[in-house]
Amino acid sequence: MHAATPQLPRRLAKLGLVCLLAGGSLTRAEVQFDVFMGFAGKARQGEWFPVTFEIFNDGPIFDGQVELRPRFGDNPVYDYNVELATNTRKRFTLAVFADTNAGWSAKLKNGGKTVAKHDELKLDSFDSTAVLVGALSGQQAGGPVLPKTRFKSKWDNDRFAPRVAHLQLDTFPDDPIALSGLNALYLNSARAINLRTEQAAALSTWVLGGGHLILAVDQPGDVTSTPWLASLIRGRFGPVQNSAAGQALHRWAETGGYPDVASPDATFAAGQLATAEVRLAKGEALFELDNRPVAAEANRGLGQVSVLGFNPEREPFKSWTNRAWFWARL
Repeated sequence: MHAATPQLPRRLAKLGLVCLLAGGSLTRAEVQFDVFMGFAGKARQGEWFPVTFEIFNDGPIFDGQVELRPRFGDNPVYDYNVELATNTRKRFTLAVFADTNAGWSAKLKNGGKTVAKHDELKLDSFDSTAVLVGALSGQQAGGPVLPKTRFKSKWDNDRFAPRVAHLQLDTFPDDPIALSGLNALYLNSARAINLRTEQAAALSTWVLGGGHLILAVDQPGDVTSTPWLASLIRGRFGPVQNSAAGQALHRWAETGGYPDVASPDATFAAGQLATAEVRLAKGEALFELDNRPVAAEANRGLGQVSVLGFNPEREPFKSWTNRAWFWARL
């Protein structure tokens, strides 16, 4: 036994080395590099669209270089420098204008070394004449629903069908140019109150520069207590009260001239809508319930705001047969 004792320290040393190496692999620093293309993966060809990057650095500080490039064609390469401190998360958006038919690749570099990359970034790209509506809804996948196209060719349906892009608050663009690829933006007031200052400024600038904002008022206080939104909307709201839906919304949708609007929905007409009266400075009412204007629109700068004094993500509107045609009309 005494002769074997000198081997014990060596074995303990080897065991300690193994544990040290194992521990080193478990605690190895990593960089999380996520890329979000377009409006929830959608973009119109030949239009601006956002690309949002989110980077989490779990290791030593370094000055990173982000490179976004098309995999084909002569489109420009986009570069962005970002300082990545230890245990920090950075999120930023680039406004991109290019041929969205091309595939994209993105790299995060530390000097000449590639730290992380994505080689197959895709977009659902479609014709620039097709309608693309962004939606920051109060509920997941709530908000606008647009009619389906009925072309004989599947290729035409895929290319020209109107689309709704359901956006997330965290990755909503903070650059007004990045929003210019949208035909309109639906915003639930319950989400508006949580926009960051940069996001709110980008949205306001986009509207004043020609964008179309469709605001659904969940609670009037959401608007009146949010300075940037109150300044943009410039509206007065009455108390929320229940009104029979009736045929007012149906008649208004019919004025869009769409031949496929279904006959009146009796179930919806008998339902109760919780609505607030809406009056916009230099605006006009769209329709009324109980002799109160509950939707209105107005020009703001070169753009437009349309305000619904009710939440269309709730029943009975949510199940209304003709809601797609209402959104098309709006």
